[in-house]
Amino acid sequence: AGTETTTLDAGVGYRAATPHNSVVTFTGAAENGTITNDIENTATSENEWNLIGNPYPSYLNVQDFFNHEVSVGVSNLSLMDFSTAAIYGYDGSALNGWTIYNLANTTISTVITPGQGFFVSADVTKTAAYDLEFTPNMRFYCWT
Repeated sequence: AGTETTTLDAGVGYRAATPHNSVVTFTGAAENGTITNDIENTATSENEWNLIGNPYPSYLNVQDFFNHEVSVGVSNLSLMDFSTAAIYGYDGSALNGWTIYNLANTTISTVITPGQGFFVSADVTKTAAYDLEFTPNMRFYCWT
C-alpha cells in the first residue's frame, strides 16, 4: 500500500514493489549490530528455502557471510542444505530467475547489495540447534 507502516525485521527478506514505478521510501535506524536469523527446514517438499536479506546499509561480503562461525566448527554455510548450499538471488529474468553464489564461483570481493533479499536452504539436522548470523565484520565498504 502507498501508506504501509509495517515494521520490517532485520535479516528477513522482503519483496517491495509498486505497480507504476513509484518511489518507495523506507525510514528507520541503520542496522550496525549482529543479527541472527532462525532459518528452518520442516523436512517436507521444498520447505528448506528461507528468504533472508542483507540487513545492513552497506554491501555484504559473500565469502565472509558463508565462512562466519556461529559456533565453534559451525559456519553459516554449514547450516545450509549440502546439496544446495549457496545464495540464490533473483536476477530479474524469468528465464532462469537466479544468480547463484557459492564458494566455488565467488571471490573475496563478491558482495550482496544493501537491503538485497535472497534465498538459502536450511540443513534439517543443524538448524534446530543454531541460527544463521550476520555480523558487522561482514560489511564491505566501497568508496569512489
